Amino acid sequence: MPDDTQIDLRQTIAALRLERDEARAGQSATSEILSVILRSPTDIGPVFEAIVAHAASLCEAEFSAVARFEDGLLHLAALNNMSPEEWRLFRACSRGSPGGTSPWAGLLSTLNRRISRTC
Repeated sequence: MPDDTQIDLRQTIAALRLERDEARAGQSATSEILSVILRSPTDIGPVFEAIVAHAASLCEAEFSAVARFEDGLLHLAALNNMSPEEWRLFRACSRGSPGGTSPWAGLLSTLNRRISRTC
């Protein structure tokens, strides 16, 4: 039967392996995004698409989105794995400011329902 020291050592090794694997995944995602930047130096669309795809994967997220905040407004840059309704709401939000009772309330409500169903 293993003693406490062996159990602690096994747990430490498992935690370090997980940390290593997560770091490798992050480095791989960064490398792939940099490759997209090199292939599309004047078109940011593919870069944002790569970012949202890798962000969702690295964070084990069901969906992801990227918007640029410019001149007080959000501008949709890329979406990943969103339903048509979520896409429409996000698109509406990206034409307005993030405060108040703008379409953000509808989008947050829709996404909260989706998250509640999966938890």
